[in-house]
Amino acid sequence: MKNIDILEDIKRYSGLGKLSVFVGAGISRLSGFPSWRGLVQDMADEIGYLYKKDYNEDADFSPDELLKIPQMYYLNKGEDIYRKKVDNSFKNNCTPNEIHDLILSLHPNHMLTTNYDTLLEETAIKFGRNFSVLNSNKVVAGAETSNYILKVHGDFSDEFVLKEQDYLDYENKYLLIDNLVKTIFATNLVLFVGYALNDYNIKLILNWVKNVQSDSFVMPIFIHTGERLSDIELSYQEGRGLRVLDCNDYTSDTDYLVKYRSVLQTILTYNNDADLADRMHKLEYMYEKTVGLKNLDYIRREDFNSLFRGEYELNNQWKIINKTKTHETVFDENNQLRTVYNVRLDFFEDFWEREEEYKFIDEDRYITVKKFLDKAEVKGIESKDSFIWPDINIENPAFSSHHEYMREFCNVEYFTTKDNYKKAYYLAHLGNYKESYSLYTNILKETKEAGEWDIYYFSQINRHYLFSIIKQRIYQSTGIKGVSNFGKELKIFDDVFIEHLNYEMGNHQLKTQFSELPYAFKAQYTTLSHFSKRNCFIDKYYELTKEKYEVAKSLQKNTMYFGVSKFDKVKLTMLETTKFIYDNMILFAGFNENKLYIKTAMISWLEAYYKEVSKINREEFGIISNSRSKFTLTDIILISKNFKKDDINYLENKIDLRILPFDESYELEIYIMLQLETYKSTFGETLKGGEIFLWKSYSEEIKILLSIAPYFVISNECKLDAVQFIINIEDGYFDISNRIRIINKWIQTAKVERSSLIIEEWLLKKIIPVLKNQIPSKANDNAISDISMIAQFLLDIDKVDKFSKDAISELIIDNKDNLACVESCLKYIYPLVNDEAKQIINPMYSVDNVFQLMPLGYSGNLPKTCDEFQLVETYLEEQVKEKQDNKERGIEKYSIPSTEDHIGKVAAYMYMRNFPSSITEKYRGICKEYDFLLCPSEFKVDTFELKWLLNYSDNLYEKFKMCKIQKQIIIEFVEKAFKENSLSQWQLKRLFNIYQMMIKS
Repeated sequence: MKNIDILEDIKRYSGLGKLSVFVGAGISRLSGFPSWRGLVQDMADEIGYLYKKDYNEDADFSPDELLKIPQMYYLNKGEDIYRKKVDNSFKNNCTPNEIHDLILSLHPNHMLTTNYDTLLEETAIKFGRNFSVLNSNKVVAGAETSNYILKVHGDFSDEFVLKEQDYLDYENKYLLIDNLVKTIFATNLVLFVGYALNDYNIKLILNWVKNVQSDSFVMPIFIHTGERLSDIELSYQEGRGLRVLDCNDYTSDTDYLVKYRSVLQTILTYNNDADLADRMHKLEYMYEKTVGLKNLDYIRREDFNSLFRGEYELNNQWKIINKTKTHETVFDENNQLRTVYNVRLDFFEDFWEREEEYKFIDEDRYITVKKFLDKAEVKGIESKDSFIWPDINIENPAFSSHHEYMREFCNVEYFTTKDNYKKAYYLAHLGNYKESYSLYTNILKETKEAGEWDIYYFSQINRHYLFSIIKQRIYQSTGIKGVSNFGKELKIFDDVFIEHLNYEMGNHQLKTQFSELPYAFKAQYTTLSHFSKRNCFIDKYYELTKEKYEVAKSLQKNTMYFGVSKFDKVKLTMLETTKFIYDNMILFAGFNENKLYIKTAMISWLEAYYKEVSKINREEFGIISNSRSKFTLTDIILISKNFKKDDINYLENKIDLRILPFDESYELEIYIMLQLETYKSTFGETLKGGEIFLWKSYSEEIKILLSIAPYFVISNECKLDAVQFIINIEDGYFDISNRIRIINKWIQTAKVERSSLIIEEWLLKKIIPVLKNQIPSKANDNAISDISMIAQFLLDIDKVDKFSKDAISELIIDNKDNLACVESCLKYIYPLVNDEAKQIINPMYSVDNVFQLMPLGYSGNLPKTCDEFQLVETYLEEQVKEKQDNKERGIEKYSIPSTEDHIGKVAAYMYMRNFPSSITEKYRGICKEYDFLLCPSEFKVDTFELKWLLNYSDNLYEKFKMCKIQKQIIIEFVEKAFKENSLSQWQLKRLFNIYQMMIKS
């Protein structure tokens, strides 16, 4: 059969749903509409324009005249008469003809036309096809379907293109239509029907195609109905960018309807008689789809689904669904109804079953397709298996902060763009910004020449991000900000580099990077376009905001899900997006926009997951959980990289992290040890250039890691190493109070054994330089403050992890003549030493007020010379006198905490220390809380306050149980509080624990 290659291409693209038809005036003329030339000739006659005639005495217009005459008519007659002339020319009762039916039988993806009539729309309705009719820019955004009838020249329902000025203004007035035409030519095989080869519209359209065409484009096909073309003419047309199907190869009839019918029926017959596509074509199709992303290391579901839209889809199980599957119900031989399934495409199904055959056909193309499926983490073809949560593991060493690996990689010279792209990324992460920028710039030239547009695009994106990072680093290290951050201004970059950088990047437009790529790449990989936005997650964040609302609603209603829950989808999308950023080495991870997105998604999921875990623990709803996801090491790493101290505090207040199931404690311990070793080996005493910023960000990351990890670590060795690291880390911004805060979390939550020895050693390390006068005088106050806080902390630890007091006692005894320099902190050290050392401290140590007294009294470490009754009475007498004076003067005093709060603490101390009634009765009525604690028989129940309950210790509640009045007051108040809706989750939990203690015998 002649033209076999062309027919095969049409068959293949029709089968793929990628065949589009461009319909010209010749088809409408078969229904009785006038030709364009006939309309122009009428206009010329009406205004007296003289034109040439051919041998048949028909008008012989040049291309310029076809536009010039309508323009002259418009100027001569005016807009109203001009429009009426055109309208009347096309106003008849014409109906679609047989060729329209044959065109729709091809099942076109899109139909484009320069015709003004509605014959295509009418035929589409008859064939049950729902096309969006696009006749102007303003309707493009509202397209209801993904299949278009594209009115390239508009129609009479709006503006239309005919005269010269219309063509001159076309790209401005029809910009979106123009772009759609180019996109269709870039992604579809286009078949021209109803045009002549010398048609002016064809010349314009071919010019468009040439402007966007590259080697990846499929050359359009033209159905020719004129005289038979010679081989020279066919070669010429191919040079113009057209392959020709000559009707003379299929019929000798001169009737145009017969000519078009003969060619279109040949196409349809070929499509029906031949197989949809052989394996070579299938492989070629999959290869052409995927090759543009061959340099990426991770493909999201949204990338896969966009590439194969309408054909295949990657579902929540990471399995491929065939979207061309249809079914119908038929009667079988037993007259029973059964469902028969049909598919238009079976590419991936066939590839999955017969990989070895595809490998034999073309190994290079097979490998490209296979790697694409691996990078998309495809699990197989759709089945009815239950949902299995995918393992989304981020492979990038920058994610796991594996600095040593990145340094070793950067020490090697590479000769492939992929390796150099990776090296540039690692250099940026290690703070070698100048070298990274230079390498990205070199990559641009190489990838552009090689047509590796994926690496080219992301190198441009990364250069822009790197420029932003460098500007940020300059701001942070110079001027007042530099002095504030580092104690002095720092010069990280030389002036020549900064001048060169500003020259190249000063006017660099991130938003244009995608639009400047070749049309073929843009049209194929549209999901990459959002990376050219300043915040590439802005759309994701908008979706997340909506999803958070839906998650909150579903939690409130206790919705049950069969499949993936809304909150698991939030996490799944976030993990996919994050993996794409890291595994494809895009320098967006460190920006606040990325951190905010990840943090918001993670908190939303954790709150919902916590509720599911709590539900299971309470055995609600038959202990069926909506969650398919688990809390993993990846989640902890994401928290460490994107959360701040306040975010951790928020989490701890909202959820009880201790009850979250965690199956990766061993992996977490290995990860923690690796981070601690990496920090110690990476950052010496002197930091240079970008290392300063690497240290600063990594230091913050480790602090957050060590703030969340205590809930999930099991190994005591790892726990001790973490505590030791927190003590030793060289970080002037990490003060003693914050170190103690995190260490205390490890001791209280992780239950670290033998930690007191480490804290004791820490205290000694702080005391010895002070005793030996090795601390500069200006730093002495800070040193004393540090000693006081560590000593207090060690005293608290001693309650759960007893330690020998010998080392600190010996230090005091050995330095008994030099204790004056630490006199102000001896009161904190006093409880930590033995009796011999206490005898030395006693003459220097005095308890001056009730607030110094209480911690020592509670711990049983009061100096023998201390009279606690007198200190308490002195304080209470002062409060009574102050209240009387204020009352006489009409003064109301307010403070936070209030005077009553302080008196309440003192009253609780008196209650726990069993002060005699001779003292307690003396101050009855000083405040409500005092009366509840020490004079309960006289207490007015309706004055009881919730905050008292929340502040009392468990030891105090154990004593309340011995008093019938106090016990009853507490039980009744808690029962009343439970009926209110204003309590937080933490308050409800604490009240529940209190209630259990009170009712327990």
